[in-house]
Amino acid sequence: SLSEEISLENIDDISFEENGTPLELIQTKHHSTPKNLSDTSIDLWKTIGNWIDGISEDRIKLDKTLLTLVTTSLAPPNSAAEMLRPKDSQQRDILSALTKLKKAGSESIDPTIIENFNKFDGLGSLKQKKFLEQITVIDNAPDIDDVKKKIQGYLGITTGTNHLDEIFLRIEGWWIGEVIKCLRGNQNTISKKALVIRTISWR
Repeated sequence: SLSEEISLENIDDISFEENGTPLELIQTKHHSTPKNLSDTSIDLWKTIGNWIDGISEDRIKLDKTLLTLVTTSLAPPNSAAEMLRPKDSQQRDILSALTKLKKAGSESIDPTIIENFNKFDGLGSLKQKKFLEQITVIDNAPDIDDVKKKIQGYLGITTGTNHLDEIFLRIEGWWIGEVIKCLRGNQNTISKKALVIRTISWR
């Protein structure tokens, strides 16, 4: 909804909030060279650990907050990450993902995986399932060089192609300004409504 606000580097890398309540938290992982999001991926296990810390500290409400991992890495076939893709992928399988993660975590000798698996294991079976139900993995995401093309593609649906560069630069400039304010602590969030209004007015 337009009442939602976007927060950066607060509860998570990116969070969508309404009246101060996090509705969705997004962890982003960008790599310049291709990587696999396998069951023993450090990115995956660090993300799991970070979210569980948030649950333990009551910053994340397990029954109210969606958890999304957006990464340029690719989930291999038959991996837990593949099984946590969005529902419309027709590959989502929470119970199989749970089995995969338990096996990988319990058999690992990597200190980072062991640390974060212990947090996961400490949730207990019921909370583990609920936790994974809240998670969506968006893998093989566009890298930073492709983002401009993606945004221009969305804008071009309603604006045509004549002024795409100009509109994109306006939105990019406004967005960077808002991000700087957040990172400097001059404001806490970016208004989704303000973003929509500016995008429409510049078209």
